[in-house]
Amino acid sequence: MRRLAFVRLFYIPLAAVFIFALPAALFAETRTYSSPGTYSFTVPSYSTMTVRVWGAGGGGGAVGFLSSNGLAGTASRFNGPTVLIANGGQGGQSDQSGTSSSGAGGAGGGASGGSTNTTGGAGVSGSSNIGGRGGNAPSGGSGGAGGVYYAHGSSGGSPGGGGGGGACTSICGGAVAVSNAVFAGGGGGAGGYASRTFSPATLSPGSVVTIVVGRGGSGGSAPNDVDSDAGYFYNGGAGAHGRVVIEWTADACPTPLETVAGGLGFRLAAGIADRKLNKHGTNACVSNSGTLTYFIPARTSAELQSFMNAISRLFGVQAN
Repeated sequence: MRRLAFVRLFYIPLAAVFIFALPAALFAETRTYSSPGTYSFTVPSYSTMTVRVWGAGGGGGAVGFLSSNGLAGTASRFNGPTVLIANGGQGGQSDQSGTSSSGAGGAGGGASGGSTNTTGGAGVSGSSNIGGRGGNAPSGGSGGAGGVYYAHGSSGGSPGGGGGGGACTSICGGAVAVSNAVFAGGGGGAGGYASRTFSPATLSPGSVVTIVVGRGGSGGSAPNDVDSDAGYFYNGGAGAHGRVVIEWTADACPTPLETVAGGLGFRLAAGIADRKLNKHGTNACVSNSGTLTYFIPARTSAELQSFMNAISRLFGVQAN
């Protein structure tokens, strides 16, 4: 019959016991959601998990007679115990008149729920014959360039960049042409950004979280974007879609030690590797390459800590 070697305070038999302090052997995994829509994410076993959320960018404003504003981007969400929300940027305004009051840029989207919450960059207003640049997303995509003279605005960069505004000169006015006029649409605002790091105590493994990825706002448009009797028309660039990125460190020591003595301690069998010891605030990965089986007392935190303290004084024992 195999004996149990009882570990008392400051007394441990000389055997090969290896303790690796966590998180020494961890590996990172990532899940990215970048297409607009709603998803379900099942939380895996993990050590730490960081969630980053970007809202979608707003579209740039168009130019020309009867042109329209860019549309706002929509919000992205991580609906965990603490809900992370990154709102979409507002669309840039169009310029139909060709007067000195060109299209204004759209406001950036706000954010909430994160330990970091950053408002997206605002779109730039159109000026002279240059469309406004879209706003830059925090830690994300750049805003799209505005059109110059006769050009559409460029789309925003992913994730969350605002679209650029279109641009033209006096011939874009069509029926409301203004002599020596310039037309410049405003850039769309960028989506906001939120991030937070969770632990298993705050976001339980096995729970299911709903994720929403926001859709980028369409660029403003006009009845016609080519030469016609009504004039020239140039559209705003589209805002970029939002994004949700989940990164976690998976525990390389997921199997717990065997509990014995009515939960008062643990059995560390001979010849086993990578067993988790997690009690009284101690979180360690234990291996035993020796021939003895050990009892680890853990009725109190003092008992368990005495075991951990004594390990460094044993021949053949390693602790990282």
